[in-house]
Amino acid sequence: MTSAHVVHFGDLHLRWSEARRTEQREARDLVRQAIDDALAIGRISAWIWPGDLNDGPMTIADRNFLAETLCRMAEYAPVFIAYGNHDRPHDLDVFRLLRALHLVVVADKPGVYTLNGVSVALLPYPSKSALVAAGGTREDTAASGAHALEAIVDGLARQLEDAPGSIKIVAGHLNVAGSLASTGQPQIGRELEISPALLERFAAGVPIALNHIHAAQTVGRATYAGSMSRLSWGETEPKRFVVYRYGSDREAEVISVPIKTPPMYHVEAVVGHGVAQVDPEVRRDINPGADVRVRFDYPANDRELLKTITHQLKTIEFPDARTLKIEPHAVPAGDIRAPGVAAAETLEDKVAAWLHETSEDAETRGRVSAKLLKLQQLDEAGVLASVRQALDGDTGDERGTA
Repeated sequence: MTSAHVVHFGDLHLRWSEARRTEQREARDLVRQAIDDALAIGRISAWIWPGDLNDGPMTIADRNFLAETLCRMAEYAPVFIAYGNHDRPHDLDVFRLLRALHLVVVADKPGVYTLNGVSVALLPYPSKSALVAAGGTREDTAASGAHALEAIVDGLARQLEDAPGSIKIVAGHLNVAGSLASTGQPQIGRELEISPALLERFAAGVPIALNHIHAAQTVGRATYAGSMSRLSWGETEPKRFVVYRYGSDREAEVISVPIKTPPMYHVEAVVGHGVAQVDPEVRRDINPGADVRVRFDYPANDRELLKTITHQLKTIEFPDARTLKIEPHAVPAGDIRAPGVAAAETLEDKVAAWLHETSEDAETRGRVSAKLLKLQQLDEAGVLASVRQALDGDTGDERGTA
């Protein structure tokens, strides 16, 4: 029997804007190339795209691109989509109406769908807000969410086992305990998560294909495809999409297909002796054609130094970078407050220090100190009465300027 393939695309996060124009055009090109690469592997039985196609409200440009892309994919096999946490409610619903040889399934709630001999258990992102809206409280959201997820997984596992498809797979958008972000840190306490043990309730041998975590990885039985392009400067890991190849025994082999995304590097430079000093080991690791961001501090009053460093970074340090983003941070050259004023702890001491720094004569310092003392001793009614007397001309000896 000929092998069958299910193609798993990761988070895309489309968000068209003029500021992100180059980045978004590249993301679109990477998706087109990924489709070409997937079609070259062999017969495709289904495409799965478990969420975060968008990064926020879908623009017209995003909708047109996705409609074109999904129509092309659906000419070869059905497309199964689940909502992610960045996909706005109802934004993806329109793609159910696309006309192609195969259907596009868009799931906004858990369910099992069978098309073209493939049964897919789709699990959209389980948000806390949805649980609160359904009647839970903020205090019991975590507990009720855990119970709800357990019930959902149990139900999907039973439905998938009974589904008629000869090829079976789980596709969802969620956080599995133990998964790591691109920074290498776990996602703790930010959202509902599912345990690797709970995923064992799906029948043995059924792949579990997930989106949401941008770093490609395997956690228990779950396979994260990872993001399809570098979505932040912290995402230095290689990018890919995943193919599940089913043989005659219907056991799935997981194949990782690289996506040729230019690497991104963040560099902290140190300014000294009129130049920006870059760690030689960091510089050696950055290959030509990479995207580079450089941050450094410089004296705010030395604009010529800023020009010199910018020229150095562009022509000497990173002339072969695909893109170079320079982010200088201006550091004030002098103290904002006089040292004596900054060191004083009470209001009286600060005023005294300020008078001293401004070189006022002794008579003026005494007069201001006396007025400050009087203002602190009077209550609100007393202050108003003093001002009223001053306006009426009945000021006494010292109230004329109080």
